[in-house]
Amino acid sequence: MSSTSHPLAIRPLPAGNKKPKTLGEFIARVNAEGSSFRNLTEEGLRQEIEAQEKHGIDANDTEMTDALDDDEGEGKAPQSTKVEDLVAARQEVLRNVDFAHQNAMLTLDFISLLLSKETPVQAGLTLSDILRSTVGIGTLGADKLAASNMTDEKVQDNKLVATGWKFVEINNTVESLMHSATRLQKEIDLETKYWGEVLAASENGWAVSRLPHERHTLGVKYGFDEAAPYFRANSFAPMRRSDTGSVSLDTNRIGQPRRLAATIKQAGKIVGRSSPRQPLRDDAPLEARVRQARDSIFDQELWHELNREGRTLLSYGVRLEDGSISLAVDDREVVLSLDYIEAESMPEAHGTDSASALAETTCATLRLLLSYAHKQNNQKRSRPNPLGSNANRGNMTYSLLRPLLLHFNHEQSVKKATQFVSDLVLILRAAGVVSAKYTLTEPPAPALSPNLSSSEALYIALLSPRDFLFDVTISPEVRLTIRGKTTVVPTVTQYLIQLPLANAPQDLPSPDDLASRNYLLRTFPPAESYPDLREAASYTRQAVARYLAFQAESIAQDADSSPKGGSGRALWARSLNGRAIHDVPFRKRELQIDVCKPHSPDRWDEKDELDDPSPGQEGDLTPELRVYASWTDGDDQDGGSKVYRKWTFSAGEARTGAPILKLENIVRGCVSDQLKPALGQRK
Repeated sequence: MSSTSHPLAIRPLPAGNKKPKTLGEFIARVNAEGSSFRNLTEEGLRQEIEAQEKHGIDANDTEMTDALDDDEGEGKAPQSTKVEDLVAARQEVLRNVDFAHQNAMLTLDFISLLLSKETPVQAGLTLSDILRSTVGIGTLGADKLAASNMTDEKVQDNKLVATGWKFVEINNTVESLMHSATRLQKEIDLETKYWGEVLAASENGWAVSRLPHERHTLGVKYGFDEAAPYFRANSFAPMRRSDTGSVSLDTNRIGQPRRLAATIKQAGKIVGRSSPRQPLRDDAPLEARVRQARDSIFDQELWHELNREGRTLLSYGVRLEDGSISLAVDDREVVLSLDYIEAESMPEAHGTDSASALAETTCATLRLLLSYAHKQNNQKRSRPNPLGSNANRGNMTYSLLRPLLLHFNHEQSVKKATQFVSDLVLILRAAGVVSAKYTLTEPPAPALSPNLSSSEALYIALLSPRDFLFDVTISPEVRLTIRGKTTVVPTVTQYLIQLPLANAPQDLPSPDDLASRNYLLRTFPPAESYPDLREAASYTRQAVARYLAFQAESIAQDADSSPKGGSGRALWARSLNGRAIHDVPFRKRELQIDVCKPHSPDRWDEKDELDDPSPGQEGDLTPELRVYASWTDGDDQDGGSKVYRKWTFSAGEARTGAPILKLENIVRGCVSDQLKPALGQRK
């Protein structure tokens, strides 16, 4: 084996041309070698050449040492020493390279000789000629120490096992893919259901957007922009996806659903209740749950505003108790409360239909009033504030209970006034005044602008004063009109009584004739107004009594058959109070006509004021007609003895239809002494 068969040369990369390229560079190199052209002589050059030949350095090696110059300064080794070191280093590198080359060639020959037994042709290409001629081809081989236990059957079994494992892994992969597909389909179904409900809520008008503090969560706004700040801030509910895919509405900020309820009580017993609101099922549609949350927060705000207003209406009979607000309505009581919507706590509805309808109407009216207040806030907020006005409207109290008090007060006033007037007319007709009658008229609401919505028109109607008018006819000559007007502030009913002229024919002899004018207009005119029904009823009773006394005077003048006076007949005159008549000048016979309350004292026990003098308390306004008669025996009026008799006309007796002595017959019987009792008796 020789190195020439497979020459291996390790040479450095060819260096670039180091010859100077310009004359200036050449001069610089010469100067750098320690000599210059000025000191250059032929003898010096000869000595340098001889020295190089003496040390065996050829021209090529000289080129490698050109870079060694005198840069190391004085005190360095001479140039011949440096060249020897370089030659020694070069020889060392060449020896190492040759050693590596020999090892590589030996390894190649060994591997080639080992493979020449199996593949002689291929191995002979890399086998050296010296080794081939020395040992020959195929002289070196290798074998296993132990025979392999792998047979063809085992190979086939291993292939089957490998194939089986492949199928198992394929099946596992398929099952994993199917499981992933099923899970993905389930997730798609859940997302489809969730977004379907969200889209349905959005299409139905509910505001859906991201939560202010949870940008990755959707929420629905179910409150009102014009609500109080607390309720406006809590009117946004997150819509989270539940395990079933439906929307889970988080309304924990407003608590459990609540509703405003109204209860009607009479004599401490419940006679009516507003219809309860049934709780929703767990699988109720999203829109129904959002609507329930909206109704709940709306009723909570309504309850808050009712409590605020109720504190200012304590003088009108509004009472704030633990969890309830009470309003007095005649003999009944309206109790408002805020109840939880729970299936197990739903009370059974019982009572009368009218009371339950009143309770339901009360709740609906309060909700309508708060909705209109929200609308008013929106309109005020959309308009700029006038200069100098206070822009803070946050503490404004809504008028929610006042319209209810207005309505209840009006209905109560109409009911009591109707009862009083109807009983009065019934008594008069029972006493023989067949012309007595009355008509009740409630003027319609004033015409409103056609541009107003129905809710605005209804709200204006609820806050407008309510009027009613009674036209009471006692006789063709005497009429009374009782007008009642209920206002919001103050929430009271005031009365105005007028005495219109009678509808008399036009061909009367004189306009001053009593038959052509209302008798009471000149003798007992009403006041400008009356603060309550008690005062108005008191005037009406006295006015009727005075007119009946006026009629009794005419009847007495016509029926008297006593000894003739200077004019041929006895004279009858009315007393100063206008309710009594007596004969003149002896005053032996006297009749007193009073329209009073059923429990008022009798004429001979209480001579001046027959009405209950307690102010501000209406009490029982049922009228009762009483006729008192007295006779004095003897010639001297002051020294004679008196006998008395009383007749009473009540509404209860008039309704029974029992025969009652008429007023005209009583007057004639008293004048003729036919009804005079025995001496010392009082009937």
